[in-house]
Amino acid sequence: MKFLISLLPAFYQRALAWRASQRKDIKGVLVRGDADAAPSTTNQLVMVFRRLGWKKVVVATVESGGDPFYVGYRTNTGQIFLCEHPLVGSGFRAKLGKEDVTFFALNPNGDEIPIINVIILTKEHAAQFADEEFPRV
Repeated sequence: MKFLISLLPAFYQRALAWRASQRKDIKGVLVRGDADAAPSTTNQLVMVFRRLGWKKVVVATVESGGDPFYVGYRTNTGQIFLCEHPLVGSGFRAKLGKEDVTFFALNPNGDEIPIINVIILTKEHAAQFADEEFPRV
């Protein structure tokens, strides 16, 4: 299965990289949802296509000290998801759906690290941030 996923374009790989987590000790940063976006669903395949239509992007700066980190989010219903791909850079970019969401970052040891700045931009304006410094999740 992992081999098949590796053949998918990067967008689909990012969309399928999220795994449910049992963590409950997350603080993170609350981001208000985009009222114009299509609602989220638990169906991963449907979510891949819904994310294509989302127009807003969260750009977050993480205090990682240049070390690898993992990004996660908590839904407005309390579910927690963690991206299984470690990131390196100054922060991350994530598409913003209809619902409020709390983003967080973890170091490789699983300790939460601060998100020090969050802005919401259109997809076009968020493109000014390079993938090397603000990878997309």
